[in-house]
Amino acid sequence: MLGSKPVNFLPQLSRSVLLMFIVLSGILYGVDFSRSTGDLVYEDDKGNSLPYRLFLPEDFDENDEYPLVLFFHGAGERGRDNKLQANGGGHIENLFKATQGTVFNGRYKAFLLTPQCPSNDQWVNWPWSRGSYTDAEEPEEGRSMRSALAILDQVIATYPVAIDQIYVTGLSMGGFGAWDALRRRPGKFAAALPLSGGGNKSQGASFKDLPIWLYHGSSDTVVPTRGSDEMQNAIVAAGGAIEYTRPNTGHSGWGTFYNNRTYRNGAGQPVLEWLFSQTLRGPLQPLAITEMGVNRSDGETEIALRWNSRPRTTYVIQRLQDDATWTDRPFAVKTLGDTTSTRFRISSGLGNGIFRIKEGLPSVDLLEESDVRWLVPPDNSIHEAWNARVEPDGAGFLTGSGLGVGFETRPDAFDPLIDTSVLDEMLNQNASIYLRYEFNLPPNQVYTALDLGMRYDDGFIAYLNGIKIASGNALENSDWDARATRSHPDSKAIEFEIFNLSEFIPILRSEGNVLAIHGMNSSPRGSDFLIEPRLIGEFGGS
Repeated sequence: MLGSKPVNFLPQLSRSVLLMFIVLSGILYGVDFSRSTGDLVYEDDKGNSLPYRLFLPEDFDENDEYPLVLFFHGAGERGRDNKLQANGGGHIENLFKATQGTVFNGRYKAFLLTPQCPSNDQWVNWPWSRGSYTDAEEPEEGRSMRSALAILDQVIATYPVAIDQIYVTGLSMGGFGAWDALRRRPGKFAAALPLSGGGNKSQGASFKDLPIWLYHGSSDTVVPTRGSDEMQNAIVAAGGAIEYTRPNTGHSGWGTFYNNRTYRNGAGQPVLEWLFSQTLRGPLQPLAITEMGVNRSDGETEIALRWNSRPRTTYVIQRLQDDATWTDRPFAVKTLGDTTSTRFRISSGLGNGIFRIKEGLPSVDLLEESDVRWLVPPDNSIHEAWNARVEPDGAGFLTGSGLGVGFETRPDAFDPLIDTSVLDEMLNQNASIYLRYEFNLPPNQVYTALDLGMRYDDGFIAYLNGIKIASGNALENSDWDARATRSHPDSKAIEFEIFNLSEFIPILRSEGNVLAIHGMNSSPRGSDFLIEPRLIGEFGGS
């Protein structure tokens, strides 16, 4: 069972403390085992044992409280090697990086606790193909589940866990485990993310007041979707309400769900923002300015602001511009308490004095002023040089407008995204196109994160200053007339897929940078095509 790589580019807003149970399945992917406290084994007085690992957040401070993620894996990761349970592809990588604090500006730092179920057991001893069950059918608490919950108790007693923000999540076999953990420990968890599983559908009243966000592919033939459908129906019938993401996919898509960028609830919150905002006392209060002072003197205006805040969260002050856009002021404020205040000065002569506060570090779209340079290559004569910082002489690149490049042969969702049409040049001619976006860095900033957001149909390879940085649906060595390795459904193509490029920050230059993209259709005869990038840099100082 493999999850997908991180996808979909959406802005992020919040940070809070978390303890989460996670259940998962997969192959080793992006987890640094050196960040764990070691290869540990729990043993009870009846001779039962359970391997587990506890991952500490980056820059762990024993004097601070953190969330903990207890990760229930899927059936494919059972065993006793104490590694497989933290494998699994993009989904575990997304959770690991988020709880480590190496992405999203550290807003979701947390402990990550990953027990491993033995090969001859399940988190819940129930046939997965039968979906959810009733009180009369409910299995007894399994020995592996009992041990996992005992490990949780030990960790809480040993480490600075935020008790009112403990969460549970899991997928596949672990989706059943997530529901069972809620059942066995009522009042323990502040929220839950059960994926592709099922639970006790007779207990809707027990779950109705608990924040729950379900995920299940509507075409799942491994664990039938009715397992989650029945749990939703039971909770709604008891007077509760839950979030439910039900995409048109099979027993997969978990990496997309956990990437915190693809899916949002009705209030516009991404998955992890929603999760981290839940507490046993109720949702954290939304960001709001509680006090403001204005003092004018010597041609300047001093503004003092105070707002309710979340611990260890960084906030940015934004100002409304005359063109109705918001720009970040070049500093950020980090808080350790429940309220935060700051003072700053502006010129009194400036007309617009409207400000707001957002969570996160200041950021900028590095391609905002760029116009695309493009070429549908007629042969391989410049294939080795087209993506370099300096454009090859006489290559024949044309200048387009904006960032979106593509075409449609009939009205479709791509139309409003296309700034430069290449219909005549690509259709029935070549499935490949070379794109170049030149940009300079805003001065006097130290960049702390870099993300590439890609809308694409059907494939691409991206380069930054000649270095390969990301790809999707493309062969490693794609030639000048290469085709995408598979189609990318329009429903996914119109959403940004996110690629974290922070490791490539050192290759950026103050001037003369180039983002080069080899775009590919699935066929020269394809009826539509789209490439639209965004390159977002976050900065934390000067």
